Order: sequence, then C-alpha cells, then structure tokens
Amino acid sequence: MAEPLKREQPSSSVATIFRKDAARAALAPPGVHTPVAPVTPAPPEPAPARPEPRPAAGSAPTGEPADVLRQFQLTPSADATLRRVMRTYSEGSGLELNRSEFLRALIAVLEHTIPQHERAARSIEPLRRPKNDPWLLHKRDELERTLARAMQEAFRTAPPME
Repeated sequence: MAEPLKREQPSSSVATIFRKDAARAALAPPGVHTPVAPVTPAPPEPAPARPEPRPAAGSAPTGEPADVLRQFQLTPSADATLRRVMRTYSEGSGLELNRSEFLRALIAVLEHTIPQHERAARSIEPLRRPKNDPWLLHKRDELERTLARAMQEAFRTAPPME
C-alpha cells in the first residue's frame, strides 16, 4: 500500500508561489499574525565530476554512460543499408540491436583501426564539399565514395581485433 504524503503537494506552478500560511498572513489584520519567514531553497548539490572523455583502450569496457546525443541525416538508400546490416547482425546474434548499440560497436572498430585510417586519409586528394543544390547531389555521392574507398583500405590493412 502506498505511504501517505507527509506534506501537501502543489497542484500547479501557481500553487507553489502562494503558500497557505503566507496567504493567511497577508489576509489577516495588521499586527495579528506572526511573521512568515521566506522559504530558503536548499543549496544545489554539486554535480558529480564527469570523468574526462578518453578513447577506449582496446576491448576493455569503459563503464561510461551513453549520454552524448548525435543526429545524422541519411539518404533513403543509406538508411536501407543501415537497416539491412543491423537486421543481419540482429538475426545472427539473436538480439534486436538498436541503432546506438550498433553504432557504438562500429565506433569500437573505428577506434581499433585509427592508425590505418590516418594513413589512408593522407592518400586522399584535397576535397571540397559541394553545395546542396539538387543538381549537385552526384558530387556529394562522389565525395562520400572517395571517403568510403579510403576507409575500406584502412579496414583491409588493419590487424584483427582481439
């Protein structure tokens, strides 16, 4: 059974502004009421110190909370590919993976292959981001394919993860 409330709960934000004892004191004749001391809020508790973000070392778990939000825009074909790969790993593992779990696993692979990516990135010619005009979308695709080829080369030359 629920425990009874120890104090009256406010019914709205207006109710928190006007306390009953303050209202009674304001309506009573002068000199009849006892002064009402204002409620002083408790000092806020200091936020727990967040550990400095650092790359994960190897395959050791970091124990960090997953609270950094990112937002991505995908093309319909990229979204279909993402869904297909996630479905493949979900079916293979027997676990319905969500996008965050999948992306964090992918980032673990990226972290493992950073030296290879640094080498592959140096082999890319200087790139320019095309404007977002609809007739230039093929230029965006070319830019992404160039990056994809370099990433594929980095993955190909990477040592196996332990």
